[in-house]
This record gives sequence, structure tokens and C-alpha cells, in this order.
Amino acid sequence: MDYSKDTNQDENHEEGDRSGGEYGGVGRLGFFVGYITCSVLLYFLLQPNKFGERIAAPYLVPPLLFFFLVLVYARLVNVGKVGLNLVVVGLLSLVPPLSIWPILLCFAAQAGYEQTGELDSKGRIINLVVWIWLLMLIAVVLIAFFSLR
Repeated sequence: MDYSKDTNQDENHEEGDRSGGEYGGVGRLGFFVGYITCSVLLYFLLQPNKFGERIAAPYLVPPLLFFFLVLVYARLVNVGKVGLNLVVVGLLSLVPPLSIWPILLCFAAQAGYEQTGELDSKGRIINLVVWIWLLMLIAVVLIAFFSLR
């Protein structure tokens, strides 16, 4: 039995032609849907009821955050992160100021981004939109801060 297999790509595929299924994990659209779902559920779970209590929050928020961490992990696997790099970047997604980078990577990077090192056209557009949104958010915060003085 010959257990050695050729790990090179098939002759029918060019070097830059990579399908998302080759990397596993979750694609951009799946991550987007999961991220929005987690955000909306967290928003409604953290709203107090008419008595000012958050009854469901202690029981449902930890599993939801775990689902979010698994979603980020699956997306980073699809992007091509491996090993300790995968763990560190995944955990950074839970730290609010530092989470901008891993979440942006999850939204913008295509499957196999770690191997190519360049964003595709969709990723560049998503990256541009997110950065414009962040700059506008920073501008609004600065305007609000300085208008209070």
C-alpha cells in the first residue's frame, strides 16, 4: 500500500483558484448571519423587563458567547489561521477594544487569506466600508465629547 499522497493541487486548478470548501470552517456569509444573530439576541437578552430585571440573561448569555467564540474560531479556520495564532486571535475577539481586528478579519478575508496575504475584491470593498464606518463613529464620538465642554 502506498500511503504517500501528492498534496499538490490538481492540474485543473490554478494556483490562485481556491474554493471555500478546501479550508473548512464558516464562510463570510455564514459568519455575517451568525454575528448578526448573536448581536440581536444579546441585545434583547440584556434588555430589562418591565420590572427592571434581566431574568434570562444569566442563563442564556454564556452559551451565546460560547457560540460566538465557536463561530469566530470556525471563521478563522476558514481564513487559514492555525495553532497558537488561531487561539490568540480568537480570544482577542472577546476583548472589546482589541476585537476590531479579528472581527474585521472575519468579515473581510476570503477563504485561505493567510496563504495569499491579499484580500480579494469583495474583501477590499468590505474593508473599505468598515473603515469608513469606524472613522465616522470616531468622528461622532469626538464631536460629542468636545461639544460637552
